[in-house]
Amino acid sequence: MSKVGLVIDSTTILSPETIAKYKIEVVSLNIVFGEKTMSEKETSEQFIIDNLNQVKDIRSSSPSPYDFQVAYEKLFAEGYDEIVVVPLSKGVSGTYQTAVMAKDLIKGGEHVFVVDTNICNFGVANLVETMLPSFDGQHTGQQLFDEFQKRATNSRLLFTVTEIKHLIKSGRISRIAGTFAEILHIKPIIKMIEGKLVVFEKTRSNQRMFEVFLEQIKELVDTCSQVSVKIVSLQNTEMMKVFIEKLKNTYANVKVTIIEHVNPVFLTHLGNNGFGISATGY
Repeated sequence: MSKVGLVIDSTTILSPETIAKYKIEVVSLNIVFGEKTMSEKETSEQFIIDNLNQVKDIRSSSPSPYDFQVAYEKLFAEGYDEIVVVPLSKGVSGTYQTAVMAKDLIKGGEHVFVVDTNICNFGVANLVETMLPSFDGQHTGQQLFDEFQKRATNSRLLFTVTEIKHLIKSGRISRIAGTFAEILHIKPIIKMIEGKLVVFEKTRSNQRMFEVFLEQIKELVDTCSQVSVKIVSLQNTEMMKVFIEKLKNTYANVKVTIIEHVNPVFLTHLGNNGFGISATGY
């Protein structure tokens, strides 16, 4: 069978051990501070946290096609026959498009498959982790691409944040809606729908938030043989413990993993205090 390489972008949170084991190439997005641009891989979450409230003009930008070209050519030079690329959603970043454009810059670009994930960050990490066992030399790039697309369709990503101002600043929700939510102490539940971040529901209670999360997981439990859930907790350890107990009591066979960071790019948009879930069915 074909030897297939894997490329992700820097917003996808995988452990260094996993990246090394599967020889995954990571293409970096950028952090922009005014006129200064830094590679996400060259900065840190703590640096973003320290500057989040001090720097007015802080945002992210996509990699260039050349960045992906370098990753593709490296994998081909190492003996890979095909490459699967799994970037964050094209609805929130130009990264998908640059990954596609880079195919035309190299010889053998027709052997590069770019997945349209429609999810981001810890959601892409969850999706990739369910697929890693299939990178065993027994599947072609087309087969892996097709399965990635199927599982991406069977993926959900929802979260809430404590400080809505970062969502307002990044343009993810309107200033009027955000100000109204802050005054009434409303927690917006953000969901990725068709690749974009949408305010799915507004609630004041953790109980209702948990119910919404469990309802989304149930959709996958009812239709898929296996479901993997990744929980992200930013300074919300107690909330995480309560939700995990509810989740396990409701769906005992669901696989659960936990992370407590979202990488620098997403901190610029979400802040450093939130809670969310990603679920992938297969």
